[in-house]
Amino acid sequence: NATDVLTLRGGFNYAKNPVPGATVIPIFPAVVQSHVTLGAGYRINDRFSIDGAYEYVPSYAQDADDSIIANEYDGHTSELGENIVHITGSYHF
Repeated sequence: NATDVLTLRGGFNYAKNPVPGATVIPIFPAVVQSHVTLGAGYRINDRFSIDGAYEYVPSYAQDADDSIIANEYDGHTSELGENIVHITGSYHF
């Protein structure tokens, strides 16, 4: 914790694309790899807290080849990159 009421968070996830070219489909480009996260939490009082986070996923592209799902996907490229903001409020019992 940075202070009694403030918590800082950070993270890095190193990963390889889990989707092989034979199963890439354009309607679900789940081809992300590594990403970075930053966050903070603030405890307002004994009952309430608020948390926020930012997640950055660099763009990554995967080519479809010899698709086992549908041959019309062959030669298609799926690409995905993300910038995500998370905000939550909590009530502690």
